Amino acid sequence: MNEAAKNQTSMRQYFLSKRLAVALVAFAFMLTALWAVLACVLYDRQMIGYFTPLPDGFPEWSAGTPTDNETLALSLLSETMNTVKRVDNAVYPKDYESLEAHVARGKGLICGGMALLYSYKLTEHGFRNRIVRFRRELQSTYDTHASVEVYLHGRWVLLDPTFHIRLWRGNKPAMSLDLMQELYDGTEDSIHIQYLGRTRYPTRVSNYYIDFRRLPRHLEYLAPASLRSSWLVRHTPLRYFPTLRVYYVVPPGNEGVLTERVYAALDREFLLMTVVLPVVILLLGGTGLWLLVVPLVRSRRC
Repeated sequence: MNEAAKNQTSMRQYFLSKRLAVALVAFAFMLTALWAVLACVLYDRQMIGYFTPLPDGFPEWSAGTPTDNETLALSLLSETMNTVKRVDNAVYPKDYESLEAHVARGKGLICGGMALLYSYKLTEHGFRNRIVRFRRELQSTYDTHASVEVYLHGRWVLLDPTFHIRLWRGNKPAMSLDLMQELYDGTEDSIHIQYLGRTRYPTRVSNYYIDFRRLPRHLEYLAPASLRSSWLVRHTPLRYFPTLRVYYVVPPGNEGVLTERVYAALDREFLLMTVVLPVVILLLGGTGLWLLVVPLVRSRRC
């Protein structure tokens, strides 16, 4: 083969590899767009996370010496609701520092932000606490609510930082599981709602579009987020995502079977979003860039 033919073959191979590289990079960008859409959909549905059935005892939430100062817990509840002065459905940061700055600028929060802010304050003062999400329907953006439970005097007690209420079951403070049990038994009216007084945050449970006691057909629990967050969390889109570990309660009967199927599907979506798609995107994009750059480097050396 003469020199001209060799050059022609080499050029043909270069252009083929260049086309392949461009195609791989373009496909990687398409998958990145798909990843972003999937993340936004799951975020909007508040369904991002690795879902696990609720364990007994919450061992990972029981470290340290908890405080049982109920007066302080109630004081922090009022403080939270007097700090935020308006309701705002806009996206809010999830780390403590950015969330406090968000509120200090006069911006509002909805129930999820109120629950997170109250949880941070409780954690800061040594209280065991957990964020609880109520759902009437799984995967629905409506009929949902976020609240907080505090571990006081040996049991979980619901203290709601959106409506400034607490629950009672007879003469004992109630938690969300009590409310869910009564709801499925058809005796939710036995749960008494105690209003704790007016605050600057304007919501009132009496004006809620649904009876609060009929909301928790499904329950999800989030461990309290750490007060200390990394630079990566504070300065990237990660600051808008909640904790990735979520525990759920299996309802009784056929509802429980459906619930487990839904959460199993959500775990597969979570695996796809956090592992499969990023790895494929990196492999395709890296291979495409390698096919583009290496021939250029070799040609300059020649």
